[in-house]
Amino acid sequence: MIAFIDSDDALLPNHIETAVNIFREYPNTGLFCNDSTIIGPDGEILFDGRTWHELQSEQRKLPVQTGFRSLSNIFEFSHIFPGFTLPKAVFEKIGAFEQSIFPMDDYDLSLRVAGAGYGVYYCNEPLALRREHTGQCSGVANSIDTCRKQMRALHAALQRNPELLKDSSIIKRRLASAKMELALSRMRSGETAGGFGTLLQAVVTDPAQLFRVAHLGRRRLRRLVASA
Repeated sequence: MIAFIDSDDALLPNHIETAVNIFREYPNTGLFCNDSTIIGPDGEILFDGRTWHELQSEQRKLPVQTGFRSLSNIFEFSHIFPGFTLPKAVFEKIGAFEQSIFPMDDYDLSLRVAGAGYGVYYCNEPLALRREHTGQCSGVANSIDTCRKQMRALHAALQRNPELLKDSSIIKRRLASAKMELALSRMRSGETAGGFGTLLQAVVTDPAQLFRVAHLGRRRLRRLVASA
């Protein structure tokens, strides 16, 4: 069994025991994932102790609970990386992390495990600590590159598993959401025209993204443009 953790993150003492019990109970499990408490550079707890999945679920309006998650469900809502655990045989069969799309290689790995027919088990408990700091590869400074690599991971999953296309509403919503994330990142970084172009693509893909634009509000959009 292989458990992954970045050098600036940490596993809690009950992580390994919890993961091992799941693999014993469900032999076809190919990946164990869990929630994470978010901490700052000095170990301080951020967001009043609200976990990564709590924050993401609220933002995306997609609840996530303990149990096995389908490929389409993972496509729609990814996991946080700290605590990813796989049997060695599964990791060798699926293949290593795709470094060309780092830091979205963990998302790509979970999609590949699920797409290969293995169970992906998510434990909705914070069994790890995820550290936030300005130098991390998936941080704000690298957000445009991260968003583009997220798009690559999503399109690669569709190529490997065309059965995902059966539920076109989920696919359109997820791709549009990813485009919207890229659009906002581009505008924050000063790519005003390109950002608005990507925003329009997101709305064309899924008109419901207009509600997200409305939620941002005119003032916030103007601030993004003014700061560009």
